[in-house]
Amino acid sequence: MHPKSAWSQRFKLPQRLTQGQSRVILDFFDTETHVRMTVFNRNAKYLGVVVGSFLLLTFGVNAMAGMFGSNTFFSEVEGVVMFDGKPCPSAKVEQKVFKANSQEYTSTTVTDGNGRFSFQEVSESKGLLGFLPTEFVATQRIVIYHEGNEYLGWANTKRDPSKNSESNGKRFALICDLSKSTEEDDKYQGLCRLKAQ
Repeated sequence: MHPKSAWSQRFKLPQRLTQGQSRVILDFFDTETHVRMTVFNRNAKYLGVVVGSFLLLTFGVNAMAGMFGSNTFFSEVEGVVMFDGKPCPSAKVEQKVFKANSQEYTSTTVTDGNGRFSFQEVSESKGLLGFLPTEFVATQRIVIYHEGNEYLGWANTKRDPSKNSESNGKRFALICDLSKSTEEDDKYQGLCRLKAQ
């Protein structure tokens, strides 16, 4: 279907256009959301501005949000779970993200026959307010469950919203040896270590 005809079918523009000495009334109806919007304007010469603003708010919000980039709360990650150097199949791996606004995201997977697991990136658009100065903070956890035991694999406070900031811009890959003791450095703690690349 031609874009213009699809647009006109959705919005039925205008249903009512009345020009008087002091105002213009423009009536929109969105057939998808069933919302009617009536615009009153005191001066007919500004009608184009009113219509343009309506179209921007209707069609341009998502596009504008994309202009401000996105916040990556947990970069795409892959890893391997081992015990004494041997892969651990069927281990449960849980990924958690705690955002600054107290929202929590949790995802769970199971290692394959080679002890491997992976999680997709957790991110969201910064939105129209992305240009405002705010502090980015996301708390990350990877917890591993194997043979009735629980292991803290990865714990990190992410303060950089860019992708792969956990691994200094490189591919985010982990080696998690459950036979090792939990380690801690200036950036993260847990059994999992960044894979050398």
